Amino acid sequence: MDPWLRLIAFGLLTFVSVISAWYRTRANRMGGRIKHPAFTGGRVWLLIPLRLLLVVFIVSCFIDPLWMHWAHMGLPEAARWAGIGVAAIGGVLMWWMFHHLGLNVTPVAYPRADATLVTTGPYRYIRHPLYLFATICLLGIGTAIDSGAFIVFPLGACIIMAIRVPREEALLVEKFGDAYRKYQTRTGRFLPRLHRWHDDMNPTLSI
Repeated sequence: MDPWLRLIAFGLLTFVSVISAWYRTRANRMGGRIKHPAFTGGRVWLLIPLRLLLVVFIVSCFIDPLWMHWAHMGLPEAARWAGIGVAAIGGVLMWWMFHHLGLNVTPVAYPRADATLVTTGPYRYIRHPLYLFATICLLGIGTAIDSGAFIVFPLGACIIMAIRVPREEALLVEKFGDAYRKYQTRTGRFLPRLHRWHDDMNPTLSI
């Protein structure tokens, strides 16, 4: 059954990767410019070696060569199938997030020149759903392929990305002003929080 679990998990990862690539490519083509040295100075190519290293690591986790056996967690088959379910939920949530973010998606913290403030879909409840949904998806895939390395390494990347959030929010305040400050008061950063919407008297989930 192990090959099937790995195949399904790989399919889910491919699904999420294709969605991400499609929305990012579309945003880069139609969403307007980004004022950032990495783009205006042509230094994007510096990220290529890191991305290639990440691809090699991910492929190694799925191929499971002998030198990756140290990462096995020995999870029961039921837990690994549950991981497939978690990854599938994470994949759907990722699509939901990209669908509402639209042309505003960027590879850096800087917003696009023509960016709009998105407050629909998951952004109605949390300001940075990408980090939460990516974590859910990666945890599910790592569990499905029984790889502790796949769980730890990508989660570390999510933590690193989350560190940039204060800078990102400062730039968004600079871009949208009081509209973003008001948005911050009624949403959580990574998880929904208890609040009352100005047009809704029913509280949402609090964490």
